[in-house]
Amino acid sequence: MSLEPLLNPQSIAIIGASETGLYPAGVLQNLLSFGYKGKIFPVNPRREIVQGLKSYPKITEIEESVDVAVLVVPRGFTMDVLEQCKEKGVKAVVIISAGFGEADEYGKELQRKLEKFAKETGIRILGPNCAGFANIHEKVTLTLLYDDPKLRPLLPGNVAFISQSGAMMMAMYGCFRDKEVGLSFIASTGNQADVEVSDLILYLVDDPRTKVIATFIEGVKDAKRFLEACDRALEKGKPIIVLKVGRTQTGASAAITHTGHLVGSDLVYDAIFKQKGVIRVDDVDELIYTAKVFSTYIDRLPKTEGIGIISQSGGLCSLSADWCGIMGLNLPELSGKTLEEMLNMPDLLSFGILRNPADVRGAGTAPETIERTVDPMLRDEKFGSLIIILGRPMTRGRDADVALAILRISKKADKPILVTWVGKTLPDHGSDIDNTAYRVLEKGSVPLFYNVHDCLKAMKHLISYAKFRERYMSLQGGVG
Repeated sequence: MSLEPLLNPQSIAIIGASETGLYPAGVLQNLLSFGYKGKIFPVNPRREIVQGLKSYPKITEIEESVDVAVLVVPRGFTMDVLEQCKEKGVKAVVIISAGFGEADEYGKELQRKLEKFAKETGIRILGPNCAGFANIHEKVTLTLLYDDPKLRPLLPGNVAFISQSGAMMMAMYGCFRDKEVGLSFIASTGNQADVEVSDLILYLVDDPRTKVIATFIEGVKDAKRFLEACDRALEKGKPIIVLKVGRTQTGASAAITHTGHLVGSDLVYDAIFKQKGVIRVDDVDELIYTAKVFSTYIDRLPKTEGIGIISQSGGLCSLSADWCGIMGLNLPELSGKTLEEMLNMPDLLSFGILRNPADVRGAGTAPETIERTVDPMLRDEKFGSLIIILGRPMTRGRDADVALAILRISKKADKPILVTWVGKTLPDHGSDIDNTAYRVLEKGSVPLFYNVHDCLKAMKHLISYAKFRERYMSLQGGVG
């Protein structure tokens, strides 16, 4: 059955809804505070009113139809409640409750019953042992989001994040929000009794609002379906970014304890990722940065491998050149015309020497000069992308003006532009935070980094995917 009733429901029942308790109160509170427009039915036999809404003793006593039921009940009641959902004609179920395949023998037996129930009835089950999901565009927040909707409302966008870990999903929501990465969906799959990561990828591949799919996985239940999902994503030009744990025996053992599933050989996963153009990242920060870059430039992929780098600092030029060499990134020499144009700029203290990376010093990145400085590289076909490296002390208190100038450049350019700003000082709170250069760039969708290594690694992922996708499309055209 389609996942549409699950992920875009018009009516929701929360079984076990309450005024207190993390999930019993939190899921309903989120739906109300973030502005879900559909119908909500709390189910609690001990209360007539829950958070201002009429409560029902059983789901079967709700007069109207229900698309999704969220179960926040002790595990021993799960099967009885599912039978009531079946009687009611519910199309999908989200089971927040834990203590199933990841727990004891009783829990494992319960999960086998869940799997059988899903197959026999066609009712889609997300979970158990999951933290729910959120359809950000439609404000379906069937999970816990800790933001104050008035201070920091939902930020709809084109990145979806799927996680087998519920706590990871909720934590990553905040990280994406901090970096101004707009989201289409977040979802946790938990023990994957029915709906698994591959099913969600296949749904998101056909979702017009989703262009980038980021995932945190411990293991895949159905390898054939996962390969199908990767192929469909590649066909549609929707990159999959994967943070896959279980590289070591210790990590694999931890993953088994967490979700109850074997994680499989990491070498096999690695080979599959490379074969299917899946972008593998090593940590949370790399996942967020890479998703931000793809979110911004998925429709403006680099046309060539060459990277142009402009820096205020000669030392950072050397450091970036080192990392490019280590990562196998291409730094073409400046063409004759580009070199001549830059050497003739009165703003650049070049002393007749410029190369790539180009040390243009502070004068070359001042608010009134930076657009002229980068223009020759942007027009040079050798360079498919550009990186601007700044040092905060050298901007002399004009950070925001420099950021606004870069924002203008980025909006006009047909090439990806990334910024590394070394020497970050950012207040944790206060009214001035959105006026800092960093927030100007992040809110303006210019990917911002605080060290050269992270920036170049994200750029490498973007270039590698562009090359892989180009080869794929060429082969598809040849076959057709």
